[in-house]
Amino acid sequence: MRIPVNHIYISWACLLFLLPFMSHGQEVEHNFLVGPQITTCDSLPEDFYNEDEAIYLVENATFRSNAKFRINRSHGVKGGWYYSCDNKTGFLIILIDDQKHIFQFVPNETWDQLTKTTDFESFIINQLKSFKVNYSGD
Repeated sequence: MRIPVNHIYISWACLLFLLPFMSHGQEVEHNFLVGPQITTCDSLPEDFYNEDEAIYLVENATFRSNAKFRINRSHGVKGGWYYSCDNKTGFLIILIDDQKHIFQFVPNETWDQLTKTTDFESFIINQLKSFKVNYSGD
């Protein structure tokens, strides 16, 4: 049986179209840089009242750059968002079992290492504990 050439092209086109949706691994997305004149991140406090306030203020501020990753899994680390005002350090929000946790003054290099690790839980415990946000109340 001979398969028409048109069917081969259509099959390859379908495969290339569906390939990004077939991945069950980790996705990393890097967003473009925003000019400093249209950011609001420089007005964020260094100390927050509690974790909920810190996450809310960071998620609603405008940063010079941001990136995120997602992992398809039922428990543990499911994703993270990195927000930077100066492209050197920034805030990191990690989603663990449907609960967000925030870290502050995280270097870009640490974010890059996090997106490449295969053991997220150990990385967070060993590399991020010194970047916990300061809270003034609770």
